[in-house]
Amino acid sequence: MINETQNDLNLVWHQLDGWPDATPRLYALKKYTIFAPLSNGNVHLLVDMAKHADLLWNAVFSTKLFQAYKPNPNAYLSALRHLSIPPEHAAMVAAHIYDLRTAGTLGMQTVYVPRPNEEGNPSVKPEEVKSKKDGGEVDWVVGSFEELAQVVERVNKE
Repeated sequence: MINETQNDLNLVWHQLDGWPDATPRLYALKKYTIFAPLSNGNVHLLVDMAKHADLLWNAVFSTKLFQAYKPNPNAYLSALRHLSIPPEHAAMVAAHIYDLRTAGTLGMQTVYVPRPNEEGNPSVKPEEVKSKKDGGEVDWVVGSFEELAQVVERVNKE
């Protein structure tokens, strides 16, 4: 049986603060794109996180809806099907290289945003992730959502 302390610890995930640069840029980028997180967390968690951190998401995708957890390609493709967007018209923005590797194999654009203590894989050093133009495996490496906004605005003007 779960006691009150265990329940409080479990619910702490529902009240995570967003990265300080995320919310202002998400509002600014709304005119250019759809933001829809794809997470292995459940829908309730994702909705609570969005409410707590004031994250402007157009949709929320839990891989639990698709019975395929990341990095299973079906998780990414299922989310795209629900948005009626082909992979080549979508981008995966992530702080996890495994997310970007899978998305890239599906034809999605890939944007790496390194975040402290987020990679989850000690063999991957965020400073070693490089863009394709620099000999790496992702389309863009940006240091912040401010830089992401600049990339999206530039791409939309092309």
